[in-house]
This record gives sequence, structure tokens and C-alpha cells, in this order.
Amino acid sequence: MKFKTLFACILFLIANCNSTIAQKKKPSKKGMSTAWTLHKEMNIMIENASFKGKMYGPCYPMSYLKRLGKSGILPNPKKELGQSMDSLSYMLTQLAPLKLSTRNGFLPMYSFIHENSYVNFVNSVYNKNIGDLAPKNFAASVDAYYRQLKKLKKEGFVFDQRTVTKKECVFKIESRFVMETWEDGNTVDDWIGYTAKISGKIETTITIKCNCKGKSISALKNARFKYEKPTVFLIDFSNKGNRQKFVPADKNLSVLSLLATNCCTENDISFDDPSLELAPTENISLPNQTIGVFGGVGFGQDFEETTLCLGAEYLINVVDLGNNQLFIGANASLETSSFMDNTSTWFGVGPTVQLFTPISASGETLVANGLSANVIFGSNDSDGFKDTVSGFEVGINTGLSVPLNDNLFLSISIPVVNHQNIMYEPENGGTSFEQKNTSLLIGKGSTAKLGLRFGF
Repeated sequence: MKFKTLFACILFLIANCNSTIAQKKKPSKKGMSTAWTLHKEMNIMIENASFKGKMYGPCYPMSYLKRLGKSGILPNPKKELGQSMDSLSYMLTQLAPLKLSTRNGFLPMYSFIHENSYVNFVNSVYNKNIGDLAPKNFAASVDAYYRQLKKLKKEGFVFDQRTVTKKECVFKIESRFVMETWEDGNTVDDWIGYTAKISGKIETTITIKCNCKGKSISALKNARFKYEKPTVFLIDFSNKGNRQKFVPADKNLSVLSLLATNCCTENDISFDDPSLELAPTENISLPNQTIGVFGGVGFGQDFEETTLCLGAEYLINVVDLGNNQLFIGANASLETSSFMDNTSTWFGVGPTVQLFTPISASGETLVANGLSANVIFGSNDSDGFKDTVSGFEVGINTGLSVPLNDNLFLSISIPVVNHQNIMYEPENGGTSFEQKNTSLLIGKGSTAKLGLRFGF
């Protein structure tokens, strides 16, 4: 009997190990789809949380939480959150040691919900008594799976654990799905054969620990916050597989609580705190999509020629390369340049690629390096003689992206090199001619830009 118990525990550990290994792989499409529904729920939780209890404790810990910001709390649905959803799916729907030729894939979930003991669970799933399960390793794996479900129901599922360092403070973030009520039922939808409904809540605990060395006794030493929001997790089973998603509950029930807070003491200020270990900085991701507006200026001909521009941009994150984020999108600009009696006005539109790389200790300030290409069309007026302008331009830029809040970023863009190929066609039917211009840094048609990006 002791050997069976030991063997079951070993299998249980192997199952957990496999789950952990699975988290390191690229998330599946189903995992990412589920992750986006959970990410939306967490976003609602943070934005609509009402404060429970006293909002400002000693040392104003709320100001430190605001320093972290929503973007620092939310996990990336394309990476760690998607991987966690694959792991949850594995534990709930794929870990069961079933003989699928004789049993439906959702039956263990149904039996776990409806049966109040392991004996009844085995009888319901396999139509056998515990002693009749064979071989022995199969019986042990069934026992381990049942224990896994019991543990999941009792302790919940931790789907995100991260550590972020910002301005001499360490933020440890842990988010879990606490499962309270397990229900199920059949549906009339031909696509879905069975639905498992798990009601519970999302809990995100944020532990803050700051270095007090050289600070005052009004500075924060440590604090702990917790966000909570009710939610529902649905699993729809069918012969084609299963679909999983988090569905909204009442957003007005979102709560933020201050669980503990401590200020720095005289001893903390005078001596180093050996227990404080600054964790490696993690990149705080940009929003998945941004819309930007820009204004710019450029100079040529020994600063006698001036170019002004207004522009707009749309970007969407397509891939994360380590701590770097690659965005693609489109940009449009209206430019006008003047030199003595010559004035050119043209409109450009085309694709753009931008790579964002964190450079600050907090991971918030980013270097933006990009490549853009535009089709150009417009007009040129030279002392009363008018030409139709058409052509293209290609440019490489660099710059900075600095957050102003969770969804608003100040953007500075400096041209590195810009090439224009423009055709001038006189409106009076004269001879057309082509002009090629390559500018390094700021020049004619190569403008330095200042703007704002709005994330969503």
C-alpha cells in the first residue's frame, strides 16, 4: 500500500513537471485565445477596482503601486499567460489517463464534479472498483490525476509569477484563479457536446519591498496589495476538441485591498538591508496596438530650406524577440518645404516596421529603431511654375519611447538616413525630370519628429 502511494506521488510530480516544461514552449493558438479573455478580465479588474478599507496607509503605499502601473501588473498574453493557459488546459482536459476508445473526453470532469469520493469517481469513469484497475501503474496514474484535480480545486491555479524592479523597489506579482463552484451541463448546440463551468475569482497579489538605505522614516519599507474579481471559466467539449474562455462577471465587484504596510525605521535607514535582493528587470510590455500622431521639422541648404510635417501612424505587435518587441503598421504624412521662391507640398503613405528595446532600469523607456517606405504625390510651385510631384522614399530612423501613463507614450524620432526618388512633371507640358536626394540625419524631407502614441 505504501509503495502504491509513493508511486502515485511520483506520477503526480511527473505530471507537474510535464506541465512546467509545457509552459516553456511557445503557447498554442488555443492557449493564446484563452489568455486574451483572461487578460481582458484582469484589465477590467484593475480599471474598475473599488478600494476596500483604508486607501492610504503609512508611507503612502498607493503611490508605489501607481508607479508600477497597469502595464506592470498585467502579464503578456502572447508569452507567459498563453503558456499558463496551455498548462491549465492540460491539467483539466488532457492529463486524465483515459481509454478514449470507450470513454468520452469530458467524462473525468463530469465525474469529478458529481462524485463525492475517489471510489465513486473511479466507478463512474471506468465502471470498475479501485482494486480492479489494471495494470498497477495505470491505477496509480488515475489516483494521481484525481489528487491533481482536488489540489487544483482547493488551492487554485497560479497563472503568473513575476518580479519587477523599479526605483530601488522590488515588486513581486502573483496571480491565480481560485475555483469555487464547479458545474456542468449539456447544450443544444450541435458543435458542443458538454460544458464545464468553473466559477471563482481572479486574485492578483502584489508584494512591494523597498531599499530604505539613505531614505527617511516616511519612506515605504514594504507593503502588500491584493486585487480580486469574480469570473467564470468555461470549457466546451466536442468531438472536434474543446474551447476554453473566461467570461465576465460583474465588474463592479472588483476590489483592491491594502493588506499590510510598513515604513522605514531608523535602523533601516542607517544600515543596509541584507534581505533585499534586487531582481533582474523584466520588460514592461507596450500595449498590443498603438495609434500615433506626430509633428516634425527638417532643414536643408545650410538651414535656408525648411521642411515641416504632420503625420499619423498605426502599429500592431507581431512578435516578441526576447525583451524586444517588433511592430508593423502603416504611416501617413503631409510635408511642405520652402526655399526662396520654391514651395513643395506632398502627401506620403506606406508601411513601417518598428523594433522597441528597453534601455532603462525599469524597462519602461524604450529605444525605437525603424524602417519606413512611402509613396509620394503632390505639387511643386517655383516662382509661378507648377509641377506635379510623384515618387517614393525609404528611411531608417531611431528614437525613444517614454511612458507618460499606462497607455500614453511620448515619442521622439530622429532620421538616420533617408532616400527620395521624385519625378517632377510640369503642368504646362514641358519636359519632366527626376531628382534623387539622400539625407543623413535631419535634412530636406528628412524630419525629426515629436509625437504621442496611444496604446490599446
